[in-house]
Amino acid sequence: MIDSILMTGNEFADWLEKKYLDWQYINGRASIRKWSQWLGISHSAVINMMNGKTKPGPQVLPLLAEKLGFTVYDVLGEPRPDEIEAELIQQYRSIPPEQREEFSAALREYVRYWMEKHGYEKVDIVPDNHQDI
Repeated sequence: MIDSILMTGNEFADWLEKKYLDWQYINGRASIRKWSQWLGISHSAVINMMNGKTKPGPQVLPLLAEKLGFTVYDVLGEPRPDEIEAELIQQYRSIPPEQREEFSAALREYVRYWMEKHGYEKVDIVPDNHQDI
């Protein structure tokens, strides 16, 4: 659609900038701040990713995939979530933000119970101090 104006040499940053320009083409000349709000990611995080300073972490990656498509995993060289994982992520996103911590705590408790029941060593898959972005 629209070619990138500022090529950073960072494949992910260039891809993200193109996605922003494509979004602008569809939604009019809107700011990166507005795009950040649409993505559900902080403005500073988006700026840092677009400048090639950072790459999305495990909490941001599903947000990008939800809005921009699963090709984000391919660009980053990360494995795509399987169908069950993608469904769980989608269901989690449907929980009102103010209730996500309660849900996360219950899920952590169940995972610990299940792992113990099935003889797995204790693994803290989701840290207790997990916070949404």
